[in-house]
Amino acid sequence: MKNSLIILILIFQMDLLLAQGCFPEGISFSTQAQIDNFHFSYPGCTEIDGNVKIEGVVTITNLNGLSVLTSINGNLEIGNSSYGTTTSLNNLVGLNNLVYVGGNLTIHNNDQLINLTGLDHLTSIGNDLIITDNHSLKSIVGLNNLTSIGGSVKFSDNQLTSLAGLEKVTTIPGHLRIESDNSLISLIGLDNLTSIGSELDLTMTRLPDFQGMNKLAFIGGSFYCRSNGNLSTFSGLDNLSIIKGGLIIDGNQNLADLITLNNLDSLGFLVISSNENLNSLSGFAKLVNISGTVRIKYNRNLNSLSGFSNLSSITGDLEISDNYTLTSISGFNKLNFIGGYFDINDNVALNSLSGFMKLDTVGALNIIENPSMFSLSGLENCKAINGRLYISTNDSLNDISALYNISSVSGMHLIGNENLTSLTGLHNLTKIDGDFEVSNCSSLFDFNELSKLKTVNGSIIIRDNSHLISLAGLDSISPESIKSLEIYSNYILKTCAIESICSYLAKPFAILYFYENALECSYMPMLKESCRTLNVDDEVKENDFSLFPNPVCDQAVLNFTLKEKSRVIIEVLNQLGMVVLNVVDKECNSGNNHLNLYSERKLPSGLYYCRIKAENRERIIKVIIR
Repeated sequence: MKNSLIILILIFQMDLLLAQGCFPEGISFSTQAQIDNFHFSYPGCTEIDGNVKIEGVVTITNLNGLSVLTSINGNLEIGNSSYGTTTSLNNLVGLNNLVYVGGNLTIHNNDQLINLTGLDHLTSIGNDLIITDNHSLKSIVGLNNLTSIGGSVKFSDNQLTSLAGLEKVTTIPGHLRIESDNSLISLIGLDNLTSIGSELDLTMTRLPDFQGMNKLAFIGGSFYCRSNGNLSTFSGLDNLSIIKGGLIIDGNQNLADLITLNNLDSLGFLVISSNENLNSLSGFAKLVNISGTVRIKYNRNLNSLSGFSNLSSITGDLEISDNYTLTSISGFNKLNFIGGYFDINDNVALNSLSGFMKLDTVGALNIIENPSMFSLSGLENCKAINGRLYISTNDSLNDISALYNISSVSGMHLIGNENLTSLTGLHNLTKIDGDFEVSNCSSLFDFNELSKLKTVNGSIIIRDNSHLISLAGLDSISPESIKSLEIYSNYILKTCAIESICSYLAKPFAILYFYENALECSYMPMLKESCRTLNVDDEVKENDFSLFPNPVCDQAVLNFTLKEKSRVIIEVLNQLGMVVLNVVDKECNSGNNHLNLYSERKLPSGLYYCRIKAENRERIIKVIIR
């Protein structure tokens, strides 16, 4: 009797101990027999302190033997870690009394799993919910009592058509990732979700819209929307107001608009790329500031950027590139500040920058390979370019006058703009704090508009400008600021003997590359001889020479001022720099002079250059003859 009492007490104590928690080191099940015998082998064990792993090659068909479990304080993993192995479970019946999982709930690589029936009493997951690679799983309705998830949620490579079953989840503290669920056509089930603490990633689904996420207001990380081939609209995100990270919309081939993002008022950065049918960006009307970068590129049918009507500042870069049908930019009417690069590249139909009329400051300006752009109209109020100015390969560009408020840049590169005939608009530029390059601008003939430029803290590179005949206009650059001179392959360039160039040539360690220009600017002895005859104390003011009328019909009057009596030679050059008419060669008195210019020889109508040589100086005026 006494022995029987002792045994009963021991059994009671064991049951009590097991009821309080067992297997702190965890337990694994790899056969059906282990599951079937669990409640016999470990009577009273209802709470497991460690991790539980259920895996087996086909042999596990049901979980009925685990019906005594109410909580697992560690992770619960159902399925096989390695691909190619699978259980034979088609539901999770047997876990019906499980209320709590303290760690991750991972369900993966169960090829015959159809639904999650059996988890009906589960209310809380302490960390992540991961459901991946269950190639027959069509429903997660068994999670319909789940109210709390402590970490992240991931769905990938299942056969889910919706997320029905998560209706009681209101917050996901970590990320929500739905990737490669090619059958997913609805987000129903997330109807009460209001916030995601980290990233939202929706990639390679069949979602047509975002209906089902209508209460989502906050995303603490970035929102990735990528390669969703059926997505046509963002409807369903009407209440989304804050994305702390970025919004990345990429490769959604049927996406047509973003209208339903109209309540978004806080965003870290924005990337909209490779959405073939996107034609409008309407939907960002509440955004005032974007704290990072904005990139809009490779959207082939995008024809309007309207939608950013209240945006005033972008702290990072603004890139608008490779949008092949974009003809105008009219959606940034209040944009005042771009802290990083402002890149306008490879927009084949874009003809101007109208729409940036309030833009005051940019970090750098790059305008590259926009073949239809003929003008920089729209940048008239831009007063500061804090980085470099790079304008390259804009085949139709002939007007940069909108840059007239710019006084300094950290580098300037004008490359391959074949129709740029004048640098009008740069007449207030005084400082280039880096390299100055002008190359392959085949219609440019002088630099007269740069007469205020005093400093180039870098190299001066002037090459392959087939109609350039003079460096006049660069006279005021301090030779002490120049690092090197690279002037070559300007085949008709004759006038290089200007004050800044000659003073730099006189420096003992000047770095020089002069070749393949006209002889006067290639043969160094001749150039230096021209410099020796240059009176560097004389200054030719911009208005010392004027021609009226211009265009010229039969005759014109040249008005000019001389400081002293001097020989004056006036020649007319064609567009190749060849002298086609000698007009005047005579002595003129100091002071104001007026010469009537007339020639019995009639020149064909067209563009010419009038070269005036006086007081060891040279001035070139563009002349149109009718």
